[in-house]
Amino acid sequence: MKTVNIILMGFGNVGQAFLRVAHEKKEFCRIRYGLDIKFYSIFELGGAIHSSQALNTSEILEKYSSLTTFRKNPLWKPDLKLTSVLDSIKPGVLVECTYYTLEKYPTPYE
Repeated sequence: MKTVNIILMGFGNVGQAFLRVAHEKKEFCRIRYGLDIKFYSIFELGGAIHSSQALNTSEILEKYSSLTTFRKNPLWKPDLKLTSVLDSIKPGVLVECTYYTLEKYPTPYE
Protein backbone atom coordinates (compact mmCIF):
# COMPACT_ATOMS: atom_id res chain seq x y z
CA MET A 1 0.00 0.00 0.00
CA LYS A 2 1.35 3.40 -1.01
CA THR A 3 0.24 6.50 0.90
CA VAL A 4 -0.64 9.67 -1.00
CA ASN A 5 -0.47 12.74 1.26
CA ILE A 6 -2.62 15.61 -0.02
CA ILE A 7 -2.72 19.33 0.74
CA LEU A 8 -5.84 21.01 -0.63
CA MET A 9 -5.63 24.70 -1.53
CA GLY A 10 -9.08 26.29 -1.47
CA PHE A 11 -12.36 25.05 0.00
CA GLY A 12 -14.95 26.78 -2.16
CA ASN A 13 -17.17 24.90 -4.61
CA VAL A 14 -14.28 23.29 -6.50
CA GLY A 15 -12.25 22.39 -3.39
CA GLN A 16 -15.28 20.87 -1.66
CA ALA A 17 -16.21 18.92 -4.79
CA PHE A 18 -12.66 17.57 -5.05
CA LEU A 19 -12.65 16.55 -1.37
CA ARG A 20 -16.06 14.90 -1.75
CA VAL A 21 -14.99 12.86 -4.79
CA ALA A 22 -11.67 11.88 -3.15
CA HIS A 23 -13.56 10.83 -0.01
CA GLU A 24 -16.11 8.80 -2.01
CA LYS A 25 -13.37 7.12 -4.09
CA LYS A 26 -10.99 6.44 -1.17
CA GLU A 27 -11.87 2.76 -0.80
CA PHE A 28 -11.91 2.25 -4.58
CA CYS A 29 -8.39 3.69 -4.85
CA ARG A 30 -7.23 1.49 -1.99
CA ILE A 31 -8.55 -1.70 -3.59
CA ARG A 32 -7.93 -0.95 -7.26
CA TYR A 33 -4.60 0.90 -7.12
CA GLY A 34 -3.20 0.14 -3.68
CA LEU A 35 -3.31 3.83 -2.68
CA ASP A 36 -4.10 5.15 0.78
CA ILE A 37 -5.29 8.74 0.27
CA LYS A 38 -4.79 11.08 3.24
CA PHE A 39 -5.48 14.79 3.59
CA TYR A 40 -3.34 16.72 6.07
CA SER A 41 -4.21 20.35 5.29
CA ILE A 42 -7.05 22.28 3.72
CA PHE A 43 -6.17 25.92 3.12
CA GLU A 44 -8.61 28.78 2.86
CA LEU A 45 -8.11 32.54 3.07
CA GLY A 46 -6.52 33.40 6.38
CA GLY A 47 -5.28 29.97 7.43
CA ALA A 48 -5.91 26.25 7.22
CA ILE A 49 -7.32 23.20 8.88
CA HIS A 50 -4.18 21.19 9.54
CA SER A 51 -3.11 18.20 11.59
CA SER A 52 -0.08 15.97 11.90
CA GLN A 53 -2.58 13.09 11.61
CA ALA A 54 -4.77 12.53 8.55
CA LEU A 55 -7.87 14.72 8.58
CA ASN A 56 -11.33 13.20 9.01
CA THR A 57 -12.68 14.13 5.56
CA SER A 58 -16.15 12.80 6.34
CA GLU A 59 -16.48 15.09 9.37
CA ILE A 60 -15.15 18.10 7.45
CA LEU A 61 -17.65 17.57 4.63
CA GLU A 62 -20.56 17.07 7.05
CA LYS A 63 -19.86 19.79 9.63
CA TYR A 64 -17.51 22.36 8.13
CA SER A 65 -18.59 23.04 4.55
CA SER A 66 -19.33 26.76 4.95
CA LEU A 67 -16.58 29.32 5.47
CA THR A 68 -18.07 30.30 8.84
CA THR A 69 -18.13 26.74 10.19
CA PHE A 70 -14.84 25.86 8.46
CA ARG A 71 -13.00 28.37 10.63
CA LYS A 72 -14.68 26.97 13.76
CA ASN A 73 -13.07 23.57 13.23
CA PRO A 74 -10.85 22.85 16.26
CA LEU A 75 -7.95 22.18 13.87
CA TRP A 76 -8.25 25.65 12.26
CA LYS A 77 -4.93 27.46 12.41
CA PRO A 78 -5.21 31.15 11.52
CA ASP A 79 -2.37 32.56 9.44
CA LEU A 80 -0.84 29.12 8.83
CA LYS A 81 1.52 29.28 5.85
CA LEU A 82 2.00 26.61 3.22
CA THR A 83 5.77 26.69 3.73
CA SER A 84 5.37 25.55 7.36
CA VAL A 85 3.13 22.67 6.34
CA LEU A 86 5.51 21.54 3.61
CA ASP A 87 8.26 21.30 6.21
CA SER A 88 6.12 19.19 8.54
CA ILE A 89 4.67 16.38 6.39
CA LYS A 90 6.05 13.80 3.98
CA PRO A 91 6.02 14.80 0.31
CA GLY A 92 2.79 14.26 -1.53
CA VAL A 93 0.40 16.16 -3.76
CA LEU A 94 -0.78 19.76 -3.65
CA VAL A 95 -4.21 20.26 -5.24
CA GLU A 96 -4.85 23.87 -6.31
CA CYS A 97 -8.57 24.78 -6.22
CA THR A 98 -8.46 28.53 -5.62
CA TYR A 99 -9.63 31.31 -7.89
CA TYR A 100 -6.26 33.02 -7.73
CA THR A 101 -4.22 33.92 -10.77
CA LEU A 102 -0.55 34.85 -10.69
CA GLU A 103 -1.34 38.21 -12.24
CA LYS A 104 -3.80 39.23 -9.50
CA TYR A 105 -2.38 37.41 -6.47
CA PRO A 106 1.25 36.33 -6.90
CA THR A 107 1.70 34.64 -3.49
CA PRO A 108 -1.53 34.16 -1.52
CA TYR A 109 -0.35 31.30 0.73
CA GLU A 110 3.26 32.15 1.55
